[in-house]
Amino acid sequence: MKYLKSKILDDILGIIPDHPATRIMQISDSGRIITDEDILSQKILDLAIKKEYDFLLYLLEKQSLDSYINKFTIKGIASVKLLDIKRPRYAIGGRLYDFVYLTAYIEENLIEEFTQKIYKIIKGSGLIIILLERNHNNNLQEWFKILEDNYFVATNTLDISKNFDIIISKKMHGWGG
Repeated sequence: MKYLKSKILDDILGIIPDHPATRIMQISDSGRIITDEDILSQKILDLAIKKEYDFLLYLLEKQSLDSYINKFTIKGIASVKLLDIKRPRYAIGGRLYDFVYLTAYIEENLIEEFTQKIYKIIKGSGLIIILLERNHNNNLQEWFKILEDNYFVATNTLDISKNFDIIISKKMHGWGG
């Protein structure tokens, strides 16, 4: 397991501009890959409270659901839900998100399907930020190819961590499905 330094967490949240009605999603596997992943969730929650943003924390691991609901749910601001990665759609109530932070491990055979589904719930010009553990079955090049094949553009890595490759990619407004 790897850790994220506080400065890195601040940097990857620093890309969120101060705009009203911003919606943020995080997809987490409850610390399976990133030991201090809940610190990122807490920082997103703190930002959502301060700026009155909307925050949805999707968990892939059911065993952590109750504790995360208790810790990260605030009526009208933040909610926690369980996500079955294989379900047909990820949309909840027709909401589109400006920023999606993926801190969970997605199996290689599900990356393309996941990318297609997540594309549909990101606003035009919205960003996906993917944290991949460096040197641990890292499929960085596969992510790049799949993102580009599914209408994400300006895909780059942020070289700010020795433990993680951090991919950032933009959904182009009006492109794709």
